[in-house]
Amino acid sequence: MQSPSIRTFNDFGHSICQLNWTMILEITIDS
Repeated sequence: MQSPSIRTFNDFGHSICQLNWTMILEITIDS
């Protein structure tokens, strides 16, 4: 049985990952 906190943490990590990729892409385009 998975605890809800684990699921929330996974969703949080996923959004952070997407945010990092967006920042990397923006930096790459800017330079």
